[in-house]
Amino acid sequence: MSSFIPQFCWFQTKGFHTNTYYSENLYKSWLQAEMAYWDSILDEDSVVWGHKIKGRLFGSGAGPGCENGYTVNRINGTEEPMFSAAIMAGFLGAADDKEKDHINTQLRWLHDNNICTYQKTLPNGNNPRVPWRCSIRNTECRVKSADSIDFSTMVLGYALNFLPSNFYPSHVA
Repeated sequence: MSSFIPQFCWFQTKGFHTNTYYSENLYKSWLQAEMAYWDSILDEDSVVWGHKIKGRLFGSGAGPGCENGYTVNRINGTEEPMFSAAIMAGFLGAADDKEKDHINTQLRWLHDNNICTYQKTLPNGNNPRVPWRCSIRNTECRVKSADSIDFSTMVLGYALNFLPSNFYPSHVA
């Protein structure tokens, strides 16, 4: 199954936080499995948008694809392999301090190098770039849109860089 499932549980349910099997074992193990999976399918020559990406990304999420419309990705799936920066950020809640630094460094690297970032014009005229999804097979593909539900893990996860560490466990239903 896709990694957005445990992330949605972590962001939205108190039971996920109060059950140590979920909060301490499953979520952390899922993060480690994601990182190991993407490390296993990328090699030193893997390139996206003109940049080598080995060790710089991970994340099996969902959203618009390059070839077949909407795609739900999962570890060892048969669909077009697309990584998701939103899933990367969504795992900040499972990460220890060293892993958080690593994930944030990866996200900054993607943004700073304009890899899998998409520029949008806002009503105020600003043109921010936001990280999203990219195919590792169709390396020049640009997805055409983002769905808020699939992008939500970016917003909720990246917010952990600014919220108290116990924010979600204290405020979820």
